Amino acid sequence: MSTDRSFAAARTSLAWQRTGLTQMATGMAMLRLLPSSPWRLALAVSVAVVGAVVTVGSRRMHPSVPHRRSAAALAGVVALTAIGSAALALR
Repeated sequence: MSTDRSFAAARTSLAWQRTGLTQMATGMAMLRLLPSSPWRLALAVSVAVVGAVVTVGSRRMHPSVPHRRSAAALAGVVALTAIGSAALALR
């Protein structure tokens, strides 16, 4: 029973990471699937940025998770890549 509790925090963190990555992917898909409108870019980028924030936040929830800074940096790079992809997709 104690083994299950020791992995509960890791499972929760991974679930939040998956949620954040899914939100970032949804933001990128919105650029292609939504009809052309003045709000399309703002909506898609905001969804992708929220996903990046959720991903970074998931790594900071549990203080004993090692390598938090590298995970936060990776999530930041993914967020910047998402924003850059959004800008290039509109060209």
